[in-house]
Amino acid sequence: MSTRNEHERRAAKQRHQQGVIFGEEVLGDVAVHVIDEPQSMAAWAKDADGERRLAAHLDQELPDSATVLHDRRVPKTRGNIDHLVVAPTGVWVIDAKNSAGRVERRNAGSWRRPEPRLYVKNRDETELVGKMDVQSDAVRAALKPIGFATLPVRRCLCFTSADWSSFSRPFTIDDVWIGWPQALTRAMRSNPILGPAEVVTVAHHLSAEFPASS
Repeated sequence: MSTRNEHERRAAKQRHQQGVIFGEEVLGDVAVHVIDEPQSMAAWAKDADGERRLAAHLDQELPDSATVLHDRRVPKTRGNIDHLVVAPTGVWVIDAKNSAGRVERRNAGSWRRPEPRLYVKNRDETELVGKMDVQSDAVRAALKPIGFATLPVRRCLCFTSADWSSFSRPFTIDDVWIGWPQALTRAMRSNPILGPAEVVTVAHHLSAEFPASS
């Protein structure tokens, strides 16, 4: 389920519950403006805002040779792909995160046996890396029937509101690219491997295989 749709569902549920609490159904829409939004629902709204801002950036910064598919459902799952980009450089599966604070890679192991971990605002958020496997595996499976089984499918965690220093560089953990919007679009424009006709073929197929969430 997409972040935006989940936030709208929770907001509607909260309005209904508030109406019941106040004894009049109609008061639900009024009460939502005077009662603090639950933390979980506020988090969904925040993530949805990050998705929208990243969508606008991708649409503006990527060349016409790339196709951007926003908010796509992953068939047979409850999951979704925030942004699916087919570019001359391959297919990019992007999860937008609107978290604030410093994003960094830390080594929880030793120099001989490194164990890279993703930290956001001093919290271990490495589980975000593993969660992208379902999305990328579904895309790779969808590419096989049209002869693009070896096409690179790049997993990306894009933090839209994080604290990146002037010396920061994007990094990878388990082959998942982690960075910010401007760095992401720069990476998408380098080292093309697909021609215009191939981009159109792949984009058309993935658009059908991963329908829009709404």
